[in-house]
Formats: sequence, structure tokens, C-alpha cells
Amino acid sequence: MAIAINQTGVTVNNIALMRLELRFRRNRQAQDLTLKQLIDFRHMPRVGERIQIVINEKNVDRSVYVGVPNDVDPHR
Repeated sequence: MAIAINQTGVTVNNIALMRLELRFRRNRQAQDLTLKQLIDFRHMPRVGERIQIVINEKNVDRSVYVGVPNDVDPHR
């Protein structure tokens, strides 16, 4: 879940570098994570919205935001 989303002031090809503060569950424990990633405004999550992230088990700081789940996703 996205708990805060802020612009960093950096853009690349008109795509903003965003700071995402996320909360996720791992081994039944809530964990917070802050990512910086280029995200097109059309694909920007909203605070409180469920999102999809890929967690790097070896280095959680290298995890990646991959988007907002589709309403028709059968795995929800």
C-alpha cells in the first residue's frame, strides 16, 4: 500500500522521479519501504491504494514498483 507519494524534482524525458513510501506484509509482519523510481503520472498510485511491487529478497532497497492491480486480476 502506498502511504506517501512525493515528487523529487527530477524528471527524465518528462517522466517524474517519485519517492514512494510503501507498507507491505512479509512473513505476516508489516514493513515500510521507501523507493525512488521514474513513474509516468498516468500510472501513479494514490495514497492508500493497493499496489504491486517486486521485492528483492537479497536487498529490499532494490525492490521495484510495478503498478496498480487491474480490477480484473484473477489473483487478487
